[in-house]
Amino acid sequence: MSVTWNTATETVFTEVTGSFTFLDDDVRAAYIDWDDGISNKKEEANYQWYRTPTATSSVDLSHTYTATGTFQPIVQTINSDGFVSNYIGSKSPSNVDISPYTSGTSTVTSISITDGEATGLLRTENKTVKSGIDNSIFDVEGPSQLYATVPPIMASSSLSGMTFDYEMELGVTLGMVTGTGYVEGAAYTKDMITVTGTLSGGTSGDASGSINILETALVKGVGAATSGNTLVNQVLSVKYKNPKRITDDFNLLNDMNKIKIFIVASSSVDDFMHPITYVSPGAPIKKVEDKDRNVTLDFTQSRAMASNVGIKQYRYDLGKSWFNPSFQWGVTGNYFNDNTVATGSLHDVSYTFMPNPYGYGRLFTTPVSNASGSFNSAAPWASGNRTAYAGTYIDTDTFALDDFGRFPDQYHLARMSVQPSSAANLSGTQVSSIADNKPLIFRINPQGENYGAPVERVKVSHQPRFGEYTSGSWYNGSGNRINIDDITGIDSSDYLDLSMDPYHGGLGSISESLLLLFAKKTNKIFLNVSPNAPTWSNFDKDAFSRNNFSLFYMAIENPNSIKQKALWKPLKYKNTTNISREYYNTGSSKYEDQTASYAKSGYITFDTPSDWASTTMNNLCGGRFKVSTENSTSTPSTNDLELVVSGTSSAFGDMGSPYGYGWNLSGSDVAAALASGNLNAEDIGAYRYTFTVFSEFVSGVDVNGPSVGNTYWVASGAANAYDSATTSLRMMYGDATGSFVKPVTTKAVNGVLRRINVYDIVDGMSKVVPASGTAAGGDLVFNSPTPERFWPVDYVEMNVDATFPNTFVQASGATTFDNWSGSAKYPLKIVMSPVGASDQYVELWDMFDAKNGYSAIIKEEDDSAYNLNSLSITSDIGYGRSGKYYEAITRKGKVYIIQTGIDMHEINFQSAATGDENAANAFTANGAHSSMYGHLHTLRRIQSEVVRVYWDEIQKDGTYVRFWGIIKDINETHGAAGPSAIRSFNFSMGIENIALLDSTGTLMTDIFPLGGISDEKDFT
Repeated sequence: MSVTWNTATETVFTEVTGSFTFLDDDVRAAYIDWDDGISNKKEEANYQWYRTPTATSSVDLSHTYTATGTFQPIVQTINSDGFVSNYIGSKSPSNVDISPYTSGTSTVTSISITDGEATGLLRTENKTVKSGIDNSIFDVEGPSQLYATVPPIMASSSLSGMTFDYEMELGVTLGMVTGTGYVEGAAYTKDMITVTGTLSGGTSGDASGSINILETALVKGVGAATSGNTLVNQVLSVKYKNPKRITDDFNLLNDMNKIKIFIVASSSVDDFMHPITYVSPGAPIKKVEDKDRNVTLDFTQSRAMASNVGIKQYRYDLGKSWFNPSFQWGVTGNYFNDNTVATGSLHDVSYTFMPNPYGYGRLFTTPVSNASGSFNSAAPWASGNRTAYAGTYIDTDTFALDDFGRFPDQYHLARMSVQPSSAANLSGTQVSSIADNKPLIFRINPQGENYGAPVERVKVSHQPRFGEYTSGSWYNGSGNRINIDDITGIDSSDYLDLSMDPYHGGLGSISESLLLLFAKKTNKIFLNVSPNAPTWSNFDKDAFSRNNFSLFYMAIENPNSIKQKALWKPLKYKNTTNISREYYNTGSSKYEDQTASYAKSGYITFDTPSDWASTTMNNLCGGRFKVSTENSTSTPSTNDLELVVSGTSSAFGDMGSPYGYGWNLSGSDVAAALASGNLNAEDIGAYRYTFTVFSEFVSGVDVNGPSVGNTYWVASGAANAYDSATTSLRMMYGDATGSFVKPVTTKAVNGVLRRINVYDIVDGMSKVVPASGTAAGGDLVFNSPTPERFWPVDYVEMNVDATFPNTFVQASGATTFDNWSGSAKYPLKIVMSPVGASDQYVELWDMFDAKNGYSAIIKEEDDSAYNLNSLSITSDIGYGRSGKYYEAITRKGKVYIIQTGIDMHEINFQSAATGDENAANAFTANGAHSSMYGHLHTLRRIQSEVVRVYWDEIQKDGTYVRFWGIIKDINETHGAAGPSAIRSFNFSMGIENIALLDSTGTLMTDIFPLGGISDEKDFT
């Protein structure tokens, strides 16, 4: 007996087929032990019975192995007479646990089964976390100095005279050495200390830089701290001790919503300051043990493909891009490298607000002037101090806040991969992929049809027509990005079409775009972006500008046919990279939304279109042009969308400037060929098809006439190329004196018609004229002595910098789009349209498919609450309190009553809005955010947008109770006393937490949730 396989080696979970040949031809049933069970014992084996319909001497059977190893099946047969054979195999009898067993009379070829690609699965404990304390810089780089600073997001006048008291619990490393220098060595000890200190805004609010915590703070219960031999190795908690400003000025109270005190540390990796955490009046206390500020990345559901292979290592991306120097992910090829390798399957992560540490704009191709590090020690705290620091507005835009003083939600894409024990290294084929849907990314700078003076286009001098940023997006680090700064925003009147008229009728502008090519469909794309909202600091100013980006997908009508039509369709999408605020526009008497797109990291998501099509560059070009090959029948290859057309050539003459000359291919054969392709004059159109000549009959002999090998656009000037009345198909060939000539008149011509879609997808390129180049300053028109320089068969101008898709030509060299030439992709296009003149664009670092099991999007929320004391409350405030108790009684009647919490559900407020709604200047007089009606308007938004708020209620002893909560409802009453009637309203605030403050606005207690008291909060 023998067993042979259809393959000697295969991966797990791939079906293999064994050919079983028996010693006799009367086998009616066979027992097959596939040798992948626990043992060869029948009760432990993985076996099957096979019954043959008739007696046979051989059979082919298939099996799927789920474990790795080398396997040799064992067989037992039953013949037509019912006799049962011994177990038969090639394994040594000492290696089997069955009898009767016979070996040596059979040849059972072994099969080797190897492991396949593992599956990485990432799960998170929660996908929404509050901004927390990120100690990772200490975990990686060790102990260091610690600093406090306030970024420039408040006006100087608001900061004047303010002080910021803080208290921090710190883990510290104490060097047991003498002198002022700290030495990490064997002689050191670790301790936990509590420090207190004060930051001062200065008398004018112009104080700059950051303060060293250990050099300026007091150690609680000890005295002054010194930083000589002491360094911080962990920030355990931060408390902003005096988060209340004692004033009745609503504007100053409103400005308190903008205060952010950052705790930062310097990294030895890049020598920049990096944030550890921040506190604010509305979130004055943060603790490292707060579970709401941490997320656990769970890799435990990841698995090797083979059932008998374990996990060796995990690698991950925490979703911090390169903005944080610690645990900074990197890649080798298509796999994570060892920068973030781990053997544990759980990883706890905290996030805080992370700007570009270099400062926005410093890494542009042309760096933004005055840009500096985000936490530059020379930067003033005040946003109004621009004379002293010209780059302040850039920092203000980096720390952009919403209308309620919060950082907009920050998003992080966490990713992971798993290396099973079967993989020899981090890039082994068994390692789970993170590149299964890695997009190809191109920036396309449209050139229009013709541009008379390219030197006037300020962008074209340094921005090429095409730029590939696939690798820039894939790799991590400040040197890798998708370059979309300096987006072209020239008005369309500067572009001319073939008739020298404004491009697209002079409406709108020609916009640059990003072309994304995916191997698989997706509906969620994540973007790592530097936080920055251009000109955000121009609050309530018309100077605010935004980047308008729109999304398109490619659909194909009549795919893979001579009538194929590829087109872009608009796609509605949700964009979480936006930052929005309300603009009080007195000019239009409207509250207008101002949105900065791609102003922070986030994702875009959309409903996957059912007609989203995949295609190749070859397909869009109708195939590759076989310049010297004769075709006599319509036998297109896989990528060729062509139709053989034969007819008689005739001269047509001059089409006039700027189109040049054309020639006709006429006759009944032309009509018949077009009819066979179901093509009419409207289908043919102009500049949709090309015609390549393969043979031209001269003097009755089939020879290569002057047109053989030439490719012509099928058009009649700007009109449709086909005239059904005369059965004539018109081709354009330029100037009659040029080398690109037409066929000899009245000769038989044979060639192929090709449908060309590439210009419709890689759009913005002229089909006949380059927008700039070496000849005549780039203003050549179609009517040229050498138009072959601009034709698809060669297209020299686009190939000069090897950027145009020259897959038109068979055996062409490497180009930008080679990875797309034969591999079908799903194209998406992001059209980028900047509004307004600005030197601030978008710092885009990465674009990843986020629809997979090995990644998770985590939302980081700024839980800074809005100060309700900054709104005018004109009437009574009411609230009540009671205790919550646990009551129990024993069988003997003894009663237990235990307080378990405080029952205080809500606070009720009443106020009023005034103004004359019929006044000519009603919007200007009553609509400002600082007016009483403006306060009601703000309150409506707080309720509808579920903004967390706090209220400081003064007590008779001069102390304050601070309540945190949510506005649950608002009720309004419009009086009937005419247009000047008071609009009274009341609202209720559901209470979440409370704290006590003394008469100076300093915290006396921690923050406690209602429902528990300090002594019994753990009672269950």
